[in-house]
Parts: sequence; C-alpha cells; structure tokens
Amino acid sequence: MACQDLTPFFCWFFQGLWNKWDNYLADGKNRVWYGGFAGVDWVANEEWTFSALYNYDNAGDFKGVTTYDGINMNTATVAGSYYFMRNVKGVIEGSLDMQ
Repeated sequence: MACQDLTPFFCWFFQGLWNKWDNYLADGKNRVWYGGFAGVDWVANEEWTFSALYNYDNAGDFKGVTTYDGINMNTATVAGSYYFMRNVKGVIEGSLDMQ
C-alpha cells in the first residue's frame, strides 16, 4: 500500500486483506477473514490537514469460537489536524460505526 498523489496536496490510499486458516482449532475446519480500508488525505496548508477513512472487515467465521469475535467493522472516520509546530499537533476526529 502506498499513498498515490492526485495533486501535491491531495492523496488517496487503500488496502485489501484476505486470510484463510486451514485446520484452525479443529481438523478439517477452515476459517476465512477479509477486510480492507480506503482513505484520502488533504494537506490544506502548513498548519491544517484533513482526512477521511473507511474500514470494513468481516470475521464471521470466528463468531463464538475465539476471542476475535469483535473484529467485524464497518466504520467511517473523518479527522482534522492542526500543527502548532513541527512535532506538536492537535487532532479532532469523528467516527460513525455502521454495524
């Protein structure tokens, strides 16, 4: 996954994930997990940056079997960051859980 610049100040990124575990926890039982995320970043100026991110994953095969029951996600997040100085920033973020 790498950030792809659309303009010098606007960037997008994404990643897809898929995993299959053969014979996990029991012989002959296969478990599948998949998910991914996509987002955009905008550098408005030297002080302000804004971002939006969408996350999705589905671990239904683990329900009631392992501690990973809660890994299912369908979430959108937006954030704004203000850089007070080079390594000091403030962040305000909002998330929407669509489960």
